[in-house]
Amino acid sequence: LQPTLADREFEIVVGLMLDTRNNVIKQMTIGEGTLDSTVIQPRKLAKDAILYNAKSVILAHNHPSGDPNPSQDDIDTTKQFTSVLSGLGIMIMDHIVIGKNSYSSLKEMGVFPNTSSIREDQAKYRAASQARSNDDFPVVSTILRTFDSRLAAGGQPAVRSAATPASTSIASRCFIFR
Repeated sequence: LQPTLADREFEIVVGLMLDTRNNVIKQMTIGEGTLDSTVIQPRKLAKDAILYNAKSVILAHNHPSGDPNPSQDDIDTTKQFTSVLSGLGIMIMDHIVIGKNSYSSLKEMGVFPNTSSIREDQAKYRAASQARSNDDFPVVSTILRTFDSRLAAGGQPAVRSAATPASTSIASRCFIFR
C-alpha cells in the first residue's frame, strides 16, 4: 500500500477485504478527499465488505503531509467503524496510516478499539435483533438505532459528521479521517 498511497497529494482511504483465512479478496478505494481529510460513509464500507463476502477488513489511508501519526479523528472514526461493522459480523483488523517513508498501525500502537467491548456489543445486538423479529433487517436496524441513540446522547464528540440533521441515522452520516 505504501507505494500506492505515500506520494499522493490528497488523502485516500483504502479497504482490504479479507476472507476467513485473512487472505486479501479485494483492495478497494473507499474514499478520496482533500489535502487534509477524507469523507467516507460507514454504509459504503459495510456494503463493499458484504458484497465481497469479507470476514474482516484492514483500513489504510495516507497523510499527504508525510507524517504517519494518526490524528484523533483517525482513532475516533476507526472506533466508530469497528463498532458498526462488528454488529454485521465483520471485524476491522487494523487501520494503517501511511506517511512519506513510514507508516503507523493503530493496532500496534495499542489504540485500536477493545475487542471485548465489541463482543459485548455484538451480544446486545443479537439479543435485540431476536426480540425484534418483525423487522426486515433486524440486526442492521438495531445497530443503527443503538448508534443513533449514542449520537443523540453526545457519544461522538471528536468524530465530525457532515452537516446532517441529528435525526438521520449513522449509516447516512459521513466521517472524516484527518
